[in-house]
Amino acid sequence: MHMLKTKRARLAAGFLTTTFGAALTAFAALGAPEAAAQRAGEPPEPGRVYTGEGRWIGGLPDLAARLAETRFVAIGETHDNPDHHRIQAALTASIKPEVLAFEMFPEDGEEALNDLRAFGASRERLAGALDWEERGWGDWDFYAQILEAAPWADVTGGGLPRDLLRRVSAEGLSAAPEALVARYGLDEPLAPEDQAELTKILNESHCGHLPASRVGGMSAVQRLWDASFAEAWARGAGEEGRGVLIAGAAHARADWAAPALMRRAHPEASVAAVGLFGHRPEALTLADYGLAPYDFIVITEPDPERPDPCAGLRAAAEVRAASEEASDSPPSDSSGAESAAPR
Repeated sequence: MHMLKTKRARLAAGFLTTTFGAALTAFAALGAPEAAAQRAGEPPEPGRVYTGEGRWIGGLPDLAARLAETRFVAIGETHDNPDHHRIQAALTASIKPEVLAFEMFPEDGEEALNDLRAFGASRERLAGALDWEERGWGDWDFYAQILEAAPWADVTGGGLPRDLLRRVSAEGLSAAPEALVARYGLDEPLAPEDQAELTKILNESHCGHLPASRVGGMSAVQRLWDASFAEAWARGAGEEGRGVLIAGAAHARADWAAPALMRRAHPEASVAAVGLFGHRPEALTLADYGLAPYDFIVITEPDPERPDPCAGLRAAAEVRAASEEASDSPPSDSSGAESAAPR
């Protein structure tokens, strides 16, 4: 194992000469700095960066400068927005992390993936090693460019086995690994207002059809995911190494998700939660986005158009309601909702 890691480090170091120029190119792609004084009433536009309090601080280079000394940076995305992955790659190149953690990668594939990267494996071979198409995370090139932005970094995965997620969904956090529960305080309930917000998010992600009996299990799954992502984020960073976490925006929020858990487990370390959000022309102020707490908020190019994910459930509910009305029977208890937490 030590020889493999040493060889990986030596080979990755050899990449630096050829990739340094690429990293600078990626950083330049962030654009030119903007003046930090926003005119009153000026709406958010793609490329603008705000603090969590809603103060415009400029553009992406200004954000990169503010993150220059931060040990752990989470960059929350919308999975199908190409601009989010371009920005993640450019920020990763500027941060130069020792650890690059992904929500989308399983922990048990880390060693094989890092070995393949050290030997210069192609994008296609890396995707095959991760069973990428079968895992259903969309366009591999979106994530491959982030890997290529930090070829020296150890890649870690926060993805959890399905059987563990099923057990936690059914039994709660008593079925989760004890070490994770203890390290991240998962046995402590969320504050009532935070649990209410998480319940709202879970219900919306299930199109309003999440049975009340499932809320506890799905909340436990969401919290376990956040802990697993925080664990991957710090794994291999040592006492002073830096880490970047690539995850969905719901897992990068600053109040209860992975950044909050990282701050709990590593109170001595600086942590930043960055949320990327597609531009909405109808939003005249940042407040109109109704965003969760983040340390920094980036307005990006708009999210791609996509089919309404709730259309099928609504149609099925209407059919059931019509059938029950026609038969004068009591409503069914079945919601038809799938078991999935917000990603």
